[in-house]
Amino acid sequence: MDFSFPSVGQPLGADRIDFLDSFRKNCARTILQMLKTSQSGHPGGSLSSLDFLALLYAFRLTKTEEKIVVSNGHISPGVYSVLAECGGIDHEAVINEFRQIGSVYEGHVTRHIPGIYFGTGPLGVGTSAAAGFAHAAKLDAGDGEPEKVFGLLGDGEAQEGQVHEMALFAAKEKLENFIVFVDWTRVQLTDSLDKTCPIDPVAFFAAKDWDVMTIDGHNYDEIWEAIHTPTNGKPRAV
Repeated sequence: MDFSFPSVGQPLGADRIDFLDSFRKNCARTILQMLKTSQSGHPGGSLSSLDFLALLYAFRLTKTEEKIVVSNGHISPGVYSVLAECGGIDHEAVINEFRQIGSVYEGHVTRHIPGIYFGTGPLGVGTSAAAGFAHAAKLDAGDGEPEKVFGLLGDGEAQEGQVHEMALFAAKEKLENFIVFVDWTRVQLTDSLDKTCPIDPVAFFAAKDWDVMTIDGHNYDEIWEAIHTPTNGKPRAV
């Protein structure tokens, strides 16, 4: 059984996909336990983003220590469950203390927790900060290869004006080291995306001259390819 870190360009293979399936199921169980204990929280986005988070943390970030900013920070149960499964935070503590008074395991992701680089609350702020991280990494690298920065964005969140500004800035600065995953569920808090404020994330980012890939967000091979395929000198939206 091969559970080693795959190299860039190397396929995941059946063993690693089996591992990720088990990893994800454990995380999903943890999410449900957290929400049952707290009687509050956001299961939808946490579960819909879980395959991406599991793969990225398990086979990339735990090795590279690159930054990820979860802009839709209310999916903290998904983030915390993955960090617990990786051994970065205490599993029982996050189940028993999620959204409890005085706990660091807040309803939105917070920098008080190892592995989280930016605490988010107002929607749209996280991707702006992530673009800043990517720009700084590119400046620091000079003529070398800049460190990658990852972002996670909700589809309804893309309605925010700040996200438009971020997308324009990232394209202008040619942040080819910046990869944003958009959780395109077509549902936001109170209703469907179409009824609230229609937005097409593919057209949104393509119009701003990003490299755009559309994938099955629950297919590990497609997620892995989206992380590692060259971005043609542009920021990437997936």
